[in-house]
Amino acid sequence: MLNKKQDKKKTIPRLNVEISTTQERRLDKLIPWGMRKPVMSSVLDWLLDSIESDPDLVINAIIAKTIKIKFEVANGFKEDKEEHTITG
Repeated sequence: MLNKKQDKKKTIPRLNVEISTTQERRLDKLIPWGMRKPVMSSVLDWLLDSIESDPDLVINAIIAKTIKIKFEVANGFKEDKEEHTITG
């Protein structure tokens, strides 16, 4: 049972996910430690928004690795945008 002091203390929600050693190496190489929280937080927001739009379709496509992700990167120095497609 929590005491009153612990009861008032706010906890920070966390997500712990098991990853492969290959994923760990790629993560270490590609995303600096201090950038992981903002990157993963943005990815999670995008994922949840996508799932809300059509839960069964999106979840099944992710699991089956048949999803295509199309996004635009706005370059701060240029007015044009690059389009990228990621396939699973």
